[in-house]
Amino acid sequence: IQSGRGAWGALSELHKKGKEWKDMAVLYRSNYLSRAIEKGLLDEHIPYIIFGGVKFYERAEIKDALCYLRMISGGDDLALMRILNKPKRGLGNKSTDTILKKAQEDGTSMYEAMKNHKLFSAKNQKTIDEFVKMIERWRKKASEGTEIFKLLEMVIDESGYRSMLEDDKEIERLENLKELIADVQSFSVNYPESDLEEYLQLV
Repeated sequence: IQSGRGAWGALSELHKKGKEWKDMAVLYRSNYLSRAIEKGLLDEHIPYIIFGGVKFYERAEIKDALCYLRMISGGDDLALMRILNKPKRGLGNKSTDTILKKAQEDGTSMYEAMKNHKLFSAKNQKTIDEFVKMIERWRKKASEGTEIFKLLEMVIDESGYRSMLEDDKEIERLENLKELIADVQSFSVNYPESDLEEYLQLV
């Protein structure tokens, strides 16, 4: 079936005529296409299960990209811990524990602890300082009104995430990130007055 309101309406009509949801299926050629299909099903409140794959917003690269956006929006500890070493920056569990301990002592977020203190020897501290500068640069862009999808493109490029996937020849994951950018663009068109925080709440 073609995605779009008519397609989901057809499924709903079949359901009203007595067909069970479990007797219906939507087939698609590539995993990245599932984003539009899942959105249509969610919009129409149609329950679904993905066989042989993972739901779009639960895929690792999508979660990583959204955690980067969360760092721009607010900087919660869970988001930071997920992406601090993605792509690899030579910061392991010991580094994370050091930051967490300082944050707990200060009663602040881990990101604030990273911004406000020199916690490591030269090499690791340089890595932390560069990470903070990167987040602060994106936050400035967001405050200046940069569109969310452009912010996301910056994140994927400037963080090194796209290069990491290209080096590993992760074509499908790259396609998924393109779909996420398309999703953000669609959100901006449909809700022009909304901001990054509202998008993150939506997804």
